Amino acid sequence: MSSAKNGENINPTIKINMWIFLLILTLILLYTILIIGPSVVAFFTVFARKTTTPLNERKSLGYYEPFVDKINSSTSYLSGLTKTPVRITSFDGAQLYADYYDSGYDKTAICVHGYASGVDYNFAVQGEFLNRLGFNLLFINQRAHDKSGGKSITFGLYESRDLICWIDKAKELGAKSVLLYGISMGGATVSYASEKLEKSVVKAMIIDCAFASPYEQLKHDYVLRHMPWRQMLAINCFLAKTKLKINLKQTVADSLKNSDIPAFFIHGTNDTTVPIEQGRINYEACGSEKHFYAVENGSHTVSFIAGGDKLQNELKDFLNKQFERK
Repeated sequence: MSSAKNGENINPTIKINMWIFLLILTLILLYTILIIGPSVVAFFTVFARKTTTPLNERKSLGYYEPFVDKINSSTSYLSGLTKTPVRITSFDGAQLYADYYDSGYDKTAICVHGYASGVDYNFAVQGEFLNRLGFNLLFINQRAHDKSGGKSITFGLYESRDLICWIDKAKELGAKSVLLYGISMGGATVSYASEKLEKSVVKAMIIDCAFASPYEQLKHDYVLRHMPWRQMLAINCFLAKTKLKINLKQTVADSLKNSDIPAFFIHGTNDTTVPIEQGRINYEACGSEKHFYAVENGSHTVSFIAGGDKLQNELKDFLNKQFERK
């Protein structure tokens, strides 16, 4: 009786099966704790809506620190312009917001900010530059950012369809020709839209430090953080497809190769957030007239400012050429 109670008479095969079952259960538990859990948390954090902090209220200025005085100077310039709030309803019912700076020109630059970034500090300097060149400014809040509606960010995929609606709004406001300027995720937004644009309206686009695809960008971020990127991205891709109905592997190159809109690419050689190699992939794929400007030692989202007069002069020549065409 006692030996039976101690399990001495249990069939060895049953014992082995019990151990195998416990091992499998342990592995499943560990995989859930170490991989599935963090992957799901990361997904719902990354794609959730964002409220940005004004530059002067940020604890860390990051890339912007060397350029604060220039940004503040341009912000002061913009504050002297007439600004009007503008709202549209996008293709899926999302209520979207923008600030419109109307200087009475027949050209409008639509400025598309980056992921979790403020349109003010992303585009203050560029806004002054473009306004002095004769452009009205439409500073949009991308979906799920700040004053715009929407529950989820889609890394430029749905945002590119929003952009088509903003182009229609710019025309309604009086623009006879449009320039698109996208920075970081905003550059991806412009790129994804590029094959759907009417050249008779959109004369040029500026694509500044855009990533090659959401998948490649998330992979880069996970690798930097020493996270199991293959497993996490497999789960992220599944959730993106089932929850958001988007394909994270869809590349901007797939759209750019079919575009006929002249494009000016900007990327910093010291961009650690979106490596310049991603920018070159986008440039090489682009099927339209194009120019690539690499800013030596330029960091993410500030290469336009870091490029100084040399970059601005090249860009000015490019824009004059595109907007003087009949």
